[in-house]
Amino acid sequence: MADGAERHYLVVDHFFAGAARLRAAYDARSRRRAPPAPDPAVWEYWHVPGQFSHHRTPARAFFPPDVFGAFERRLVAWASSSLGLSRLEEPPWLSFFLDGEYQGIHRDTANGAFAFTYGLSRPATPAFTGGETLLARPELLAYWRHGAHRAERGHDPLFDEIANRYDRLLAFDSRLPHAVRRVEGPRDPRRARVAVQGWLSAAGCVCPDGLEAAELGALVNDALASASGRGPGPAGLEGLVTLRVELSPRGEPRAVDEALNTLVAVEARAGEPARVGRAFADLLASLRWPAPGRRARVIVPIEAAEGRARVPPPDGAASPAGGAAAGAGAARAPVGRAERGAPV
Repeated sequence: MADGAERHYLVVDHFFAGAARLRAAYDARSRRRAPPAPDPAVWEYWHVPGQFSHHRTPARAFFPPDVFGAFERRLVAWASSSLGLSRLEEPPWLSFFLDGEYQGIHRDTANGAFAFTYGLSRPATPAFTGGETLLARPELLAYWRHGAHRAERGHDPLFDEIANRYDRLLAFDSRLPHAVRRVEGPRDPRRARVAVQGWLSAAGCVCPDGLEAAELGALVNDALASASGRGPGPAGLEGLVTLRVELSPRGEPRAVDEALNTLVAVEARAGEPARVGRAFADLLASLRWPAPGRRARVIVPIEAAEGRARVPPPDGAASPAGGAAAGAGAARAPVGRAERGAPV
């Protein structure tokens, strides 16, 4: 996972070719008007004392549909191939932070497997200080075991600091405690810390045309169930392992490599995350897959929790409990759900 591998995050600069169009739309709708002109953008001042203080609005309602649709397609394509996360949860937000605004330490576990924040602050030197996204480091998450309490470690940071930069995407494990450092300086929204943010989830295998995600997920889940109790397993571990499977035209796995592993031990008896990830890869390499008729790549997200490992169902497919998976194939959530999580 790039430089943040052990800390469960990725940073991608120069992420979206249409960044200038997004920023131009933001500037155009943020100018002072004299006399005031009608504008349907409604900004919510989200203020929870000691926890959150900033402005936000649903991003889809703010930006032109063509350019924001292109951003969403770029985001989902990247997240699908890099993380195995093919569902963009509802709703993506646009936010700005003025002088004194911030987010306190929190986590977004209920909102999706990964959170993301995409920087749209002015491309030149920022007019503000602060505004970094703070992500808890292993020295904090396992404070005593990592020896972070010792005198010689007294100056080591407990949070990674990721600056909010124009056209930078930060994607991170939503379980991580995180925050946004207090912004100092601007009173004009055009000079503020600006970002689009939201959450991403797994929604079955990611596969090319000619293969069925539901069929592939069932194949993997049957194999995981059959292998339960034999070799390294997910007992005591929670998180996501995403594997890339390279298939021959006849469905023979030519290579399996690990794209992502966010497994963490939640019990003393837990196995070693890297070893369990390798066991999952070996299992997928042993399967006979449906023949795609050409060389193909299948991306398999395996979620582990409560001693079980499984590929989640694709959007619109029946879940093991009999329900339908939420997401693009299901009814959209109300755009104005103010209680949903905390964008960063």
